[in-house]
Amino acid sequence: MGERCSTVPNIEEFWQLGGQLNQESFDVAVNALSKTPVIDVFKDRCSLGQAENMASFAKISISPEQTSLYIFLRESDLKNEPEQEKEPEFGDLPLKRRTVPKCLSDQEILANVLLLTGDVEKYNNFTQVYKNIFK
Repeated sequence: MGERCSTVPNIEEFWQLGGQLNQESFDVAVNALSKTPVIDVFKDRCSLGQAENMASFAKISISPEQTSLYIFLRESDLKNEPEQEKEPEFGDLPLKRRTVPKCLSDQEILANVLLLTGDVEKYNNFTQVYKNIFK
């Protein structure tokens, strides 16, 4: 099993390790981790499949918690779609704004999730496999 912290790193540690979320996005992600258990509220099989495929390609396993956080961060801009009638929710957290800067790729989102959950060894392995993205 990968190196795992018992708590989420503080923002400075997160950035030192290579985290790319800004302060606001980091706070939203940490809030989601601390308040919401692993839940199955996302029906978007594309996002679930994307997380699983990236992890499989990198030969790492990701936990249900990591998968849920990845999907939460990836799908957090759904409220921007005009046809949407109701804001999506992540447990008790409404998705009021995009929490991930639009410039982050799916691989970068998952890499940030690995750091947010303290899985530094898996983060290092993941970024090595996707070294064309993490230069």
